[in-house]
Amino acid sequence: MKRTFIAWAVVMGLGLFIVPKAAALTLEDVVNMSNIGVADSVIISAIEASGTVFHLTANDIIELTRAGVSQAVIEALQKTARKESSAQQGAESRPGPAPAVAPEPVPQPAPTPKPPPASSTKTTRPASPRGSLSGSRPRSQPLPADVKQLKRRYDTGKYTSAAAMAYDLLTGPNKDRYAAVRSTIYYYLGKSLYKLGFYHSAHTIFLRVAQEGPSSPHYNGCLSLLTRTSDILKEYDGFMSVLEGVSTADLPRRVRSTLLYLIGLNQYLNEDFSDARNTLDGVSVNSRFYAKAQFITGMALFRMQENRKAVRTFRELVEGRQLVGEPEEIRDIQDLAVLNMARIYYKVQDFDRAELLYDLVPRDSRYWPQALYEMAYANFWQSDYNVSLGLLLTLHSPFFAGKTYLPEADILEALVYFNLCEYDRVERIVKAYQAYTKSVRDSIRTFRKTFGLVIQGDMAAFHRDARAMEAAMRAYSDVYRSEPPGRALGIPREVMASV
Repeated sequence: MKRTFIAWAVVMGLGLFIVPKAAALTLEDVVNMSNIGVADSVIISAIEASGTVFHLTANDIIELTRAGVSQAVIEALQKTARKESSAQQGAESRPGPAPAVAPEPVPQPAPTPKPPPASSTKTTRPASPRGSLSGSRPRSQPLPADVKQLKRRYDTGKYTSAAAMAYDLLTGPNKDRYAAVRSTIYYYLGKSLYKLGFYHSAHTIFLRVAQEGPSSPHYNGCLSLLTRTSDILKEYDGFMSVLEGVSTADLPRRVRSTLLYLIGLNQYLNEDFSDARNTLDGVSVNSRFYAKAQFITGMALFRMQENRKAVRTFRELVEGRQLVGEPEEIRDIQDLAVLNMARIYYKVQDFDRAELLYDLVPRDSRYWPQALYEMAYANFWQSDYNVSLGLLLTLHSPFFAGKTYLPEADILEALVYFNLCEYDRVERIVKAYQAYTKSVRDSIRTFRKTFGLVIQGDMAAFHRDARAMEAAMRAYSDVYRSEPPGRALGIPREVMASV
């Protein structure tokens, strides 16, 4: 009942946006709905409600199949043309009124030819590079009967059976027979696993297919699906390697902003700051990645020494009122934007403005302790030692115990007392700091030594060594399952969180 209501609501929602001619349903819309996982019944209802007539050519059907559109949806598209033909035949068979005098013919401009599906390339455009989605596709080959059966199982919702069949086709004794269509088999294996909730396995398979580039008939579909699995798993590294060198001109419209954000982030991490800025500028304000894109843009401008533009970008982000996304995540990004504006003024030694901005970081923000520490340094450089000590005293209060890890604050405290000529206090602080950091360092070394076999050794030998296995499992349990994590080895929670 719940699924029926959701499907009805989606269909009604689509219907609200259908207006005559201006918003007619297109083949691209159908492909996008299919790629993001909209149910076939919902897509078919949208096709019927739109009133659009589709005259599919053989090439259209081939491209729709390559894009992962189900047979049921393709048949629904074909029915629209048959209905129109039936209606015209019925009108011709009915007796009409007496013929009227035909008006003088008025010259009409030749109709503009309808553009082919999105996968076609313009003849005036040079051949696309590896990453372009508009590159020429290999000529379609008929699918073997077994692969057609695999597709039918997926289209009818038999995902477990489809996954098992795909695995057998890929690993069975006759696997060489399917070498030409392995990409298609992997694609339906990944989609079946995704439907079954095995997101990590599906993600790995989608990466494998996408690595083939535009030569794969399922490249676009995998890009769309990877945006979803990456977001679920919070794993972007593999996806970013696929996106390296991709042309941004023809990205799938439905997930364009998501892909632009990931490409821009990858460019920023590779220190291509100018390219990152240009790429992130294309992220839509209606995207949930817009706030993140703006923040990375501000960071890119800062790294390019364009401080004024960086401050302006951060300020616009902080003042944004209609940002899309999780409110808590957006607030977190805005707090970090305020902190980075303060750092820009700190860098140019405008400590008064920096201090004002540090003070704007909310008290309940997870960046407040860091803001206090940096504000203490700003006051230190202005010789406001009492203010620095007051801020450091706040950091050392029980309120922050176990919540923050800022051992460098002890060094700043020692510097303040050194400038106040209180050398005994300086010596005590430095010794306490050295003892504390030594214990943490020894704990981390113990941790690394315990897991040395796992990290660097031969896994087969490790599994044969029962004592090593038992010691590693015990250490793992002590480190990660203790409350707080790392307590058994004396590793502070903040260190474990950063590790």
